[in-house]
This record gives sequence, structure tokens and C-alpha cells, in this order.
Amino acid sequence: MKPSFSKKMRYLLVLIVGFISLYFLSQPVSFVRTNPENPLAENGVLHLEEWDFEEAGVIRLDGYWKYVDGELLQVDEIINNPKAEIIDVPSFIKGRGMGTYYLEVKLPQNKADFPRILGIKTESIRMAHTLYINDQKISSSGTISTENQRGSAGNTPYAAYFEPKEDQLEILIHVENQTFVDMGIGESIYLGTSNDISLLDNLTFSIHIGLCMVLLLFSMYHLTLYILRGCGGGKFILFSAIYFFVLMVSILFGGDKILLQVYPDLPFTFAYKIKDLFGFGSVLFFILSMRELERKLISNWMVVTLVSPLLLYMVVIIFTPYPYYSLFIHLAWTIAIVILLVIISRLFYFVFKGISRIKRNELITLIIAFSFIILFLVLEVVDSALSLGYTHEYGMVGFLIFFIILLAIKMSNLMTSLEEVQKEANHNELAYLNLQIKPHFLYNSLSTIISLCYSNPHKAATLVQNMTIYLRLILENNQKGLMIPLEKEIKLIKAYVEIEKTRLPYLQVEFCIDEGVEKEYIPSLLIQPMVENAIRHGIFKKGKAGKVQVCIMKDETSISIKVEDDGIGIDRSTITHLLNHNQEDKGFGIRNIQNRLEKMHGAIFSIHSEVNRGTKVLIKWPIRKE
Repeated sequence: MKPSFSKKMRYLLVLIVGFISLYFLSQPVSFVRTNPENPLAENGVLHLEEWDFEEAGVIRLDGYWKYVDGELLQVDEIINNPKAEIIDVPSFIKGRGMGTYYLEVKLPQNKADFPRILGIKTESIRMAHTLYINDQKISSSGTISTENQRGSAGNTPYAAYFEPKEDQLEILIHVENQTFVDMGIGESIYLGTSNDISLLDNLTFSIHIGLCMVLLLFSMYHLTLYILRGCGGGKFILFSAIYFFVLMVSILFGGDKILLQVYPDLPFTFAYKIKDLFGFGSVLFFILSMRELERKLISNWMVVTLVSPLLLYMVVIIFTPYPYYSLFIHLAWTIAIVILLVIISRLFYFVFKGISRIKRNELITLIIAFSFIILFLVLEVVDSALSLGYTHEYGMVGFLIFFIILLAIKMSNLMTSLEEVQKEANHNELAYLNLQIKPHFLYNSLSTIISLCYSNPHKAATLVQNMTIYLRLILENNQKGLMIPLEKEIKLIKAYVEIEKTRLPYLQVEFCIDEGVEKEYIPSLLIQPMVENAIRHGIFKKGKAGKVQVCIMKDETSISIKVEDDGIGIDRSTITHLLNHNQEDKGFGIRNIQNRLEKMHGAIFSIHSEVNRGTKVLIKWPIRKE
């Protein structure tokens, strides 16, 4: 019994599966945000005397740190410095310059199981910094300016490990920004055991690598499809391939800055130029791909209006230094997000009005997928500007999940369309084959009527009456389709037999039919041609009394049809000749039956014959259970 789910219910189940997948695949991302009971620093001091690193896990060094603007100080110079202010971390400081962050961390005391090795992980500290713990340099990203040398930007995530010698940590961070619109600790700094920090570092790196790999696969899929279709599969496929590729590149240079971690000597400002250029390029190719997907969605003037500001800013990125174009980076991304929202709103309008040439389930899934992309961009821009600690990776994971669902839906719709086309093609071919049988039979019957009109008008009238019955049944069958009740086929056969008996009085035809089988459906004119062959090629050529037996039997799964005669039989080479599809001059009825049965799944056709003993034709037809 097939499931009776409607199309809407099946689609709803697919969406539910998508959101469940999003939940489970987002669990590794959720780990990055650690323990919700995280204590906060107050007045430059974070109390962790009661914190169990083994049980509670990684902690975020969030809260209120001490900060001195415009100076790079040591620990003893900042503790009682009157210029020191209390600043919320994480949060960016508007403008450029330098400064010193300070936080004292009180560690657990007198615990035998206290971890000997701790780890610390940074995410985003703009734009260059050096990290000290208890007066020892732990790590850095970029270089701080000195009297003799100008510094260089960094801001690459990293994890560092150290052995605490005391029951407190004095964390000092020198920061400098000469390139971007803001500076400082923009995302949480994590502290934990070496194992937990290593896991966290590997996890964030792997998440971004995984996202890039999936995007690359999507790009390869669309590009391969475009090439295999002879570069004529439409610009949508090509633009989609480019879109996924440029989006992947922007993530490689942004986010966890994978390429900067792999190639630390790569100039940071150059890497950020590539990230921003490809980031806005992804929005550009998204617009172009949507334009090709649905022409009514974006008119020509809309394309020009939406693309122009993006192209202009991309030119600015190429030809101006990073410190200059980055002044407008948040505004540019806000415009890009507004453009995407306009397109998504237009898609919603198309769904509501039902005016798109795209199937409704594809369009809704497309909206959901690209809504996650917009969520990804919004969270990234807001987090970059306001340092709110949002996990924007959720948006990218959601996009990938629902784009995969979109591909599955498109494949399902395509398969359904192909099945409908194939079904229609089979129907037309079978109708054509039926039309070939009917003239063949009519020609033989009309020849007999013409002959009887001269020799026996009464028999001719009877034959015409039988022909009328036959033709009426044929016309009814054509109106109802290619599948008819078996009882209609039996009436056709009996009408035909009466016609042939007019010319062959010594003909005997016996029927052996199981009770109840008459209501089952079979293809029209499936049995009659076999009876015709038995009479005309078996009994007629025998030249004396002969018998044809028609047996129709039914079991739980199939209908067995046997037409057997005691005529002249057929030699083995002729049977092979009749069943060989490469032969064009074989028996017309046999060819028709064989061709039609090959279109029906599970049907079996066979011929068994002995010369001068007779012929037996067998058909096994599976019962269709709806």
C-alpha cells in the first residue's frame, strides 16, 4: 500500500527534516559559545577561584577590563594608572590608534587536579596585537609599530598554550590599528585546558573548511553540468558555479581566516582586499543568477540599479588602499543586504501570486536557502560593527542544508516530469501499435464479407452484424484508453471467432476462463491477435478440422493467458525469426504484442510449437493493485 501523503505534506516533511538537520549540524557551532554560566570580569578582575576547568570547560574572558588609550604599557604601569578606564570586552573602539588592555584572572587554588597546561584562543583583535601573560609574550598577530618601523596589520585567529606558575594570570594585550575603521578586542577570548582549547581551535577551523569544501562541490557540480551540456545549459548554471566559487574564496580569507593561518606570510591587507572583493562579487553573481533563473524577477533597469553600486565599490576596493575603502565597508555591506532583501521580497511576491515559471516547492526552498545567506551576512556585519558575539555560521550551515534540499526537489521534479513524458510517449506508441492492428484485422474481415455477398448474402448479413459488434467494442475501447476489462476483450474474440467460422465451418474454439477474472484490466487487443494467428496460420493452413483453446487463469499476483491450437505448428528457426527484433518482415500480430508487452513492467511472453503438432502462446500479465 503506497503512502497516501499529499504533495504538500511530503514537502512539509522535507522542510522539517531540513530544520532538524540544521539543529544537529549546528551543535558543533554551538560548542564555540561555551558555558552559559560564564562569570564576567569586574573592574579588570575575573574571579575563577571556584571554576572547575575539567567539568565546566572553556570560559570566555568577557566583562569589564582596564584599558589605557594611546599608550602601550606594562602591567605595573597600568594597574594604578589614572588614565585607565573600564571598558566592556568584547567591543570595538571607533577610530585608529593604539592602546593597552589589562585583565587579572584569579585561578582556583589548592586543587590537585588543576590543569598544568592552559590554553588561550583569540578570534578577532584589530588590527595588530601582542599578547602577554604574567610578563611573558605568548603570541601575536601582525606587528606593533616601533620608533624605527611601521607596524603591519594581522587579526588572524590563533590558539596559544602556557603553564601557569602562579594562582593568578595577568593578561596584557597591546593593540594597534592603522588601517580599519575601528580597533580592539572584537570577539571573545577563550581560556581553558589545553585539550579543550585545542578542540575549540580545531573545531572552528574544521567548520570553516567544511563550509568551503561544500561550496566548492556545489561550484564543481554546476560547472560540470554547464560543460556537459555543451556550454549551452543556460547562464544560470554558469553564474551559479561562479557564485559558489567566489563565496568560498571570501570565506577562505574571512571568518576564521583559513588561508592566513595556512600561509601566515600572506600580506594581511591583500588578503582582506581579496575577501571583500570576492564577498561583494558573490552578491553580484547572486543577482545575475537570479536574473537568469526568473527573468520576470529582475528587469533590465533593476539589474543596472542593483549592480551599479556594487561594481563601483568593487572598483574602489581594487584601486584604493585598505585604510580608505574600509571606511565605507559597513555601509557597502548594508546596501548589499538591502539588495538581497529586495530580491527575496520579490520572490515572496512571486510565490504569493503564483506567477513564476519555477515550481512552487522549488521557489519556496530557494527563498528559505537564501534567507539563511542574508542571515549570515546580517549577523557577520552586525557582529563586525557592534561586536555582539553572534554565531553567523548558523546562516551558512542553514543555506547549505536547504540548497541541498533544493537540488533534491529539483531532481524529484525532473524525474516526475520525465516519468510523465515517458508515460505519454508509451501511451502514444501503444496507441499507434493498436491502430496498426485494427486495419490489419479489418482488411481480412472485409475481404470475407465481399466474398460472402456473392455466395451467401444471409451469412454476409450475419458477418456484418458481428462486425458491427466488434467495431462498437473497438470504438468504446479507444474512448476509455488502452487498458480495458478482460470481459471486453473476450467479447471481441468471440465476435471475431464468429466471423472466421463463417469461412471455416470446421473451426472449433474453446474458452476456459477462471471465475472473476473478467473484471481485471489488460491492454486492448492483447489476446485477439493471438487467436487470429492460431486460426489463420495454424488451422486454416492445416486444411481440415482444428481446435483453438483460449485459457485465462488468475492467481494472487498475475493473470496467465494461453492460446493453443493443433494446427501445422512452427519450426524453431521461424520462432526465432518472429521474436528477433532486428527482423522487419516477421508476423505482424506477434511483433505488436511483443512490443507492447515490453513496455509493461513484469509482463512475460513466450511461444512454444512443434511442427504438425500445434502452437502454444503464453502471456503472464501482473495484476495492477491500486
